[in-house]
Amino acid sequence: MIEKTEINLALVTIPPSYFTGEPNLSIYQGLLAHDISFITADKTGLALKYSELLKQAEKKNLFIGYRATVMAGTPAIDLMKGLRGREVKSIKSVLNATTNYVLTLVENGLSYKDAINKAIQEKLAEPDPRIDMEGYDAGAKLVILVNTLGYNFNINDVIRKPLTSIDENQVRLGRKIGSPIKYVASADLIQKTLSVMPETLKADDPLANVSENYNIITIKTDGGEIILKGFAGPAWVTARTMFTDLLEYLEKYKK
Repeated sequence: MIEKTEINLALVTIPPSYFTGEPNLSIYQGLLAHDISFITADKTGLALKYSELLKQAEKKNLFIGYRATVMAGTPAIDLMKGLRGREVKSIKSVLNATTNYVLTLVENGLSYKDAINKAIQEKLAEPDPRIDMEGYDAGAKLVILVNTLGYNFNINDVIRKPLTSIDENQVRLGRKIGSPIKYVASADLIQKTLSVMPETLKADDPLANVSENYNIITIKTDGGEIILKGFAGPAWVTARTMFTDLLEYLEKYKK
């Protein structure tokens, strides 16, 4: 299809494929090989081969828009672009709304199994729940955020610990005593380490009370701390965010 069509720009909204990277990577590489810019909500390509895709696009003067890959309803990518050249020491974040939902259900008495099944039924989780529950989604988003600053990580560099590795009763106790457990994606940019794992938070931690479809990022820089909190979806928000990229593309490439 790519070979037979004559277009300048493709909008890509396909499911992620972190385990093999395919067919996603081949689609992105095929688009660039045929001089087609793209705007994407899929994290696969950028989580696995961010630098390679961006360099290939730059070499051919093509555009890659990816605002919708992280916190689509909130301009997280724009914030990271604005921090280029600054000393960013660390990032701590809650980037996966599905785990917020599952943790809330577990806090209210459901087992992990029942909570995950409910998230799938409500279409809040990926059909393969490992993508959410084992940190692939949050890890991919973290990699994209950090690489936007100028680094060169991929999702295989992220230390991941499944959400279900922490006991259900500990989740309930944490909420009861005011020390909730969240699924936290962290980047220590001094030590150059990235991780996604369940973490017990203090009540006054900005990450402690983020819930439902909201995400949050806290960034420690040379000038202090920056906190960005906002909604991620639903799908119509992701679509509108892709149109933000489309506007940038039109402004850059209009004749």
